[in-house]
Amino acid sequence: MLWARRIRERRHVTAPSSVFDGDLGAYGLQFLKFREPIARAFAADALLGLLKKALPDCAEGDIFWGYHFVTGALTLTLARTGRIDRLSGGLCKSDDYAAVKERMASFMAAGFLDLCKRSSRT
Repeated sequence: MLWARRIRERRHVTAPSSVFDGDLGAYGLQFLKFREPIARAFAADALLGLLKKALPDCAEGDIFWGYHFVTGALTLTLARTGRIDRLSGGLCKSDDYAAVKERMASFMAAGFLDLCKRSSRT
């Protein structure tokens, strides 16, 4: 996942390549395989652990909120509901994974970094 890779690169944290490899479409296909609650919990715990390592000065609550926002955005995007097609009057397409990939990583990384910057000031 590119957004996680950007955070890792900024913080020089190493992670298993399987967490970060592949494009968003491939991630979506892998995500659909996690049908059992145990598998979902393991995937969440692994990513949350990596985020805590990558962002050690970030408040733990902000890590959880950021993860919650990221998974919500991924779920809506991967669902290809057509919502963005309607909102944009056809300018954007919900199945345009190249456009998603071009934008989502920077958007998500910036969100985590901003949350953490705020939590380090309080």
